[in-house]
Amino acid sequence: MQALIRREYRLNGLCCPRCGEAIRQDAASLSGVVRAELDFSSQRLVLSLEDNELLTGLAPALAKLVAKHEPGVEILELPPPGYRTLHLSQTLPEEVVTSLLEGISRLPGLAGASLAGQGKEIRLEAERDGVPAPTLRAARTRVTTSCPGVRVSNRHPPGQAEGAGRGEFYRRLRLGLAIPLFVAAFLVPAWVAPLVFTATY
Repeated sequence: MQALIRREYRLNGLCCPRCGEAIRQDAASLSGVVRAELDFSSQRLVLSLEDNELLTGLAPALAKLVAKHEPGVEILELPPPGYRTLHLSQTLPEEVVTSLLEGISRLPGLAGASLAGQGKEIRLEAERDGVPAPTLRAARTRVTTSCPGVRVSNRHPPGQAEGAGRGEFYRRLRLGLAIPLFVAAFLVPAWVAPLVFTATY
C-alpha cells in the first residue's frame, strides 16, 4: 500500500466549532483527500492525500471552502518534519527570487529551498533530521542582504504577535494584575474608613 502524503495547516482566527467541523467534512470530500482531521483547540487541520500530484490544486480548493464557512480565517501551511520556514514581511522582488533560492539551497545541511505561503515564506528542506542553526542564520542573512526592506522571522510572521510567546504571556499577566490592583486602590479605602470610624467610636 502506498504511503499517504500528510499536509498540516493552521486556521488562524477559527472560532466556531460548528464551522470547523463543516470545514473538516468538506476538506475530507476534496479530490484525492483520504482523511481530514481537525484539532479545534490548536486550530490545526491535517489532510492525508493519496498522490503528490494532487497538491497543486489543494491550496485554492481549501481556501475556497474555508472562506465559504468562516470568512476571514487565515490559512497557514505548516512545514513537515525536516523543514523550517522563514516568514517574510512582504513578497520578494521577482528579479532576485531565483538567484536567492539557489544560493540558499547551496548552504550546508540543506537539500533545497522553495517559495511557499503565496510568496511570503521560504521553505527550507533539510538533508537529514533538521536545519542546523548556523544555516538558518545564514539563510536569514542572505534574504536581508538581497532585499534590505524585507524583515525575516523563523518563528512567526513579522508584525504578528506570537500568542504563546513568553513576552506576550508576561504582558498579559501584568495587564491582568494591574487592573484589579488599580480598582482595589480606590475601593479599599471606602471599605476601611467606616470600619475604622466604628471601631474608634
